[in-house]
Amino acid sequence: MTGQRLERRTTIAVEADLRPQETPSQAWRTDFDLEIDKAPLWHKGEVSIETLQALDDLCASRTQSDHERATWQQ
Repeated sequence: MTGQRLERRTTIAVEADLRPQETPSQAWRTDFDLEIDKAPLWHKGEVSIETLQALDDLCASRTQSDHERATWQQ
């Protein structure tokens, strides 16, 4: 079961890299949202507030890093 789950996530990541992207952060957030929708813990209500806050912080730092990288490359 774990092997199947890992394979599916790898496929999603590879497909995301092949899609045209407007900005790196938008594509990443889309894949992140897909993963949250598939997460069994999310549907069972077993995700803690701390976990959600950590994910939100990760999104914010990733978006900021992508923006800084894009600004630097210009």
